[in-house]
Amino acid sequence: MKRGVYNIFSRKGEVWAVYKKWSAQLNGNNLENFEYEIVEIVDISDT
Repeated sequence: MKRGVYNIFSRKGEVWAVYKKWSAQLNGNNLENFEYEIVEIVDISDT
């Protein structure tokens, strides 16, 4: 796996916040300053 590339193994039914323009500066105190989308995993593909 390349540096900076991550595999994410989500499961059907999970809900995620996907942040736009993510930064390592994110922390629990300033999350409201970032744009995000809430997504639900509705299907899993093996490909």
